[in-house]
Amino acid sequence: MLYQTLGKTGWKVSKAALGGWAPDRSVWSAEHDALFQRGVDIALEEGINFFDTAECYGDGYSETLLGKALGGRRKDVYIASKVWYDHLRKEDTIQACENSLKRLGTDYLDVYYIHYPDPKGIIPVEETMEAMLSLKERGLIRTIGVSNFTLEQMKRVCAMGRVDVIQPGYSLLWRTIDKEIKPYCLENEISIVPYSPTATGILTGKYDKSFKLPENDDRVGTFLYEEKYFPVCVELADKLKPVAAKYEVTCGQLAINWLNYQEGITSILMGGKTPEQIQQNINSFMFEIEKDDLTYLDKISREATEKLPYWTAFFRDLGLPMEK
Repeated sequence: MLYQTLGKTGWKVSKAALGGWAPDRSVWSAEHDALFQRGVDIALEEGINFFDTAECYGDGYSETLLGKALGGRRKDVYIASKVWYDHLRKEDTIQACENSLKRLGTDYLDVYYIHYPDPKGIIPVEETMEAMLSLKERGLIRTIGVSNFTLEQMKRVCAMGRVDVIQPGYSLLWRTIDKEIKPYCLENEISIVPYSPTATGILTGKYDKSFKLPENDDRVGTFLYEEKYFPVCVELADKLKPVAAKYEVTCGQLAINWLNYQEGITSILMGGKTPEQIQQNINSFMFEIEKDDLTYLDKISREATEKLPYWTAFFRDLGLPMEK
């Protein structure tokens, strides 16, 4: 496993990070909990030392499971969690962090993210940043991260204190950070830890243009599945298939590994609903993409993303528009 330095912290985090999928306490069973445990064990065996979760994943259940799965190995890993957008008032952010720590069974978080800025624009990012700085001063968090921010919002919080990492959506199908945010991060030594490297599963190549999301699917409300844009996404995924076949890997593995070649990417968030899927995603780093293929992937990616919205997040209701 490759390791890179996170921001200015000096920490060496694994190139692959295990994201806590969103288990729902009402539907998960002891069997599912055991699968989660095995997935964490596999990640640790493969050298992953960076784990990501959030208070909103399963209403905190993901944090509880991760804390139990890590057990006495807490000091061997870096844990990141996030405060949800309905807890952005200073006192609410502080309480949310304390609640996350209890669920995880730890005294501190290595990274604490502002998951989304207030989608209604009522609570200023400065108020939430005050809470983050207070948590850091108390030793409850070691460094601060932001997610789904515009460049302007990033600059405002960075003017108040050090931010070491951002977590944006980033993939062959979603490159909204390329124009402004990535250059800013490179200039200021802010690590980029992208989520959804397979664009919520589209880049696995498993869908055709007739696919429709079930009404209860968590991805309802994302741009990529809207009728206007979904065919563009499927066309790109289909173009990955011959390249993936050349390397004898899946389209999803190709999409994940492509991120490994992008400047500024420190660690890549990967998930998996089963231990087998987690292992498959970890294996994404076990081949090298030739220069000509990287050029081709960049070309077809840019052709597709120019036809898609430029937004700070996949979800229309939670993001803000960005200039292309």
